[in-house]
Amino acid sequence: MAVQYLPVTQDEFDLVRPHFQQKATALSKSQGKDWAWVGFDASKFRKMIIDDETFIIASGNVLAAVLGDVLPKACRRYPAKFGTRNAYDVLDALYDEEQTGNCKEFEQFLSTEQFALVFKLNQDGTINEKVLRLDLFRMIKPEKHHPAQQEFIGGLLHALKHFIFEGHYLSRNKENYPLNHPSDIIPMVIRGFFLSPHTPGNKYFTSLTALDANKNYNCSFFEEPVIDVYFLNTLHVA
Repeated sequence: MAVQYLPVTQDEFDLVRPHFQQKATALSKSQGKDWAWVGFDASKFRKMIIDDETFIIASGNVLAAVLGDVLPKACRRYPAKFGTRNAYDVLDALYDEEQTGNCKEFEQFLSTEQFALVFKLNQDGTINEKVLRLDLFRMIKPEKHHPAQQEFIGGLLHALKHFIFEGHYLSRNKENYPLNHPSDIIPMVIRGFFLSPHTPGNKYFTSLTALDANKNYNCSFFEEPVIDVYFLNTLHVA
């Protein structure tokens, strides 16, 4: 997968900003939220070229910091808290690395409006109406068949349970496909959503994308009805 990172031009920012506001406002109303981010400043936007297609990613400070700095440090410093099949152990490691409030407040903080929105620029310079939202996670719940074990529901910390970084597990599971960096999960999900064929299902739709010469990865997504905003449900390597 060829990925190139570039700064966003002023024209690109001006093009995407009203779409961000429109989608985020519609999503907030649809979900009945008390508050929501409906815009970021230009410093939070970046351009990503994936397989010759152009994407604009608007990422909040917290999501960018967790993937870019806090998670890599935490998995190196507290490796025993990863791969335990308990999402709260991972959360504790992140909290120990970057303390904000108490542990319960930290969980609420990370699961509330910590996201990136991904916009695809069409070849004619317009913006694709379908927008991908990437959360850190939406909640922590007991596993369906193993209620003593806690898992991240949705989002990137759920997807990262299948990967390692520098030999360290990145989330609650002991799975070991290597990533060069935790943030590499973002272009993987983008490619799975925008550039791979979709297979419809009852609640989710799925995609299958080549990871390397020997492996693929499956993504599943769901839609917030009517407003063309889509969420990552899960990702796993096959």
